[in-house]
Amino acid sequence: MSTQESISSGRGLPVAVGVTDHELSILEYAAAEADRVGSALKLVHAYTVPPSSFGPMYGYDIPAAFRLDGQDILRQAKSYLRTGGAESHVKCVLTRGMPPSVLELESKTARLMVVGQDPIKPWYF
Repeated sequence: MSTQESISSGRGLPVAVGVTDHELSILEYAAAEADRVGSALKLVHAYTVPPSSFGPMYGYDIPAAFRLDGQDILRQAKSYLRTGGAESHVKCVLTRGMPPSVLELESKTARLMVVGQDPIKPWYF
């Protein structure tokens, strides 16, 4: 099997999941799918930094604070998976950017992209 055939079939590619701090149940589904197909699991979290003049005025690094929050979210997600007995290798990806764009980009190197519903705009509205 050629590399191109392997990529197009999804073999060797991870199952990716968009991670938020309020929807841990989606992790269980993604982990089960990764275990089922024998793939690694890629946890993806995107964050944006709102414009502010507060940080530079007072020497506060606002982007770093948002990045640290994102790292905490990924760390909690990974811990949640380990507690639940997930067997897949877990990789974390933290990217500054708009979530739809980041998830679309990460989906290009994934076997499957798992996302949960948007709590602000539920699918049933």
